[in-house]
Amino acid sequence: MTAREKVEEIFRAGIAAVQPQHIIPLWVQRQHDILIVKDEKIELSNVDHIYLLGAGKASAAMANALEDILGDVLTSGLIVTKYGHSLPLKKTQIIEAAHPVPDENSLKATEDILAFASTLTKNDLVFFLLSGGASSLMADCPDGTNLETMQQLFSKLLHSGASILEMNTVRKQLSKIKGGGLAKAVYPARLFSLMISDVPGDDMSIIGSGPTEQDVSPKEKAKDILEKYNIYKGLDEVIKYHIDADKIPVDKAVFENTTNYIIANNQMALNAAAQKAEIFGYKAIISPRTIEGLAGEVARNIMDEANRLIFEGLSCLIYGGETTVEVKNKSGIGGRSQELALAALSEIREERQITLLAGGTDGGDGPTSVAGAIVDNETKAVSEQKKISPEKYLSENNSFVYFQAVGGHVYTGPTNTNVMDMVIVLVDNPQ
Repeated sequence: MTAREKVEEIFRAGIAAVQPQHIIPLWVQRQHDILIVKDEKIELSNVDHIYLLGAGKASAAMANALEDILGDVLTSGLIVTKYGHSLPLKKTQIIEAAHPVPDENSLKATEDILAFASTLTKNDLVFFLLSGGASSLMADCPDGTNLETMQQLFSKLLHSGASILEMNTVRKQLSKIKGGGLAKAVYPARLFSLMISDVPGDDMSIIGSGPTEQDVSPKEKAKDILEKYNIYKGLDEVIKYHIDADKIPVDKAVFENTTNYIIANNQMALNAAAQKAEIFGYKAIISPRTIEGLAGEVARNIMDEANRLIFEGLSCLIYGGETTVEVKNKSGIGGRSQELALAALSEIREERQITLLAGGTDGGDGPTSVAGAIVDNETKAVSEQKKISPEKYLSENNSFVYFQAVGGHVYTGPTNTNVMDMVIVLVDNPQ
């Protein structure tokens, strides 16, 4: 097995460890007339109806797993997921919508979910299934604005290099369903939110922009973020009004009826990847820090660590997190993982046997159909043979087209999960 094949197998092992069908049964079980959610036992005779709601790239797979557990006690459900991420479900309706920028279906999904929530009573029980992508898939527009205005705003934020924490802080300020809004709509029903985390630090108020978590962000923070990226000044006046307005906080009593659990995260994927690397004979080293910041800078830091390794033998460096890309060429095609891999390429020394994979655990890197890319000395050789300049494609934010030309793309298709990104570096006999 080649180093490329091994590094991809290690990546796939990480993804396999955070699949909903394996995780959800650890958190929800049914024993005859008793439903157990983590450590809480609920007598089904005290519940009128059980419903499913959900949003995110993994919501269909999460709903599928939960439908199998609940069986005939599930009344119905409604979820929204990304186009192409649906699965056959028995009792749960699926709406497909756009990511990373919302579309008309994103608005419809929010309207339908809020309408669904308005029918609930205090003796109902609701599971909300949340995963990465929910902020775009379950979107709404503040009064006086429209979808096109919101699309323009969030496209600018996506291209600015803003982090997921920063983007979702702005999204919360402009939404009635984010920042605890869904918990408010579901109240007084009992609400369990099961989350697959796709954010650094597993901050529940940032995952999917925190639809079931109390928002404690000061209103000034959203404005500060937009000013930081030179976006605020050019905003529509109505958007500015909503950014500057005092948002009425959700009553704390709502959250007394809401329980949020993170059921999977990036660390779980990293641990599984490390176990697979050990099976292949590598000394696995998981970085204690979350990777974040511009993809190019992160790539250089990772390669510096790989090049400085001094002990002999096979080693595998494993990183998790989510980088950003400052898009300077809007006609370029790529994603943060491909950009990271391409930036790392120039740092690979010819005398070192280094293979690097950067990939998104959801199977889609940016607006492309690939999870990420692999680079090594072979990549350099093919570039030279074909007279293709990696630096040119990197400067043009055109990493997808580069790897199309030289090879190295990682294809997984939709993975039914999303726990940020992984970077895996195999180093053979560093001396």
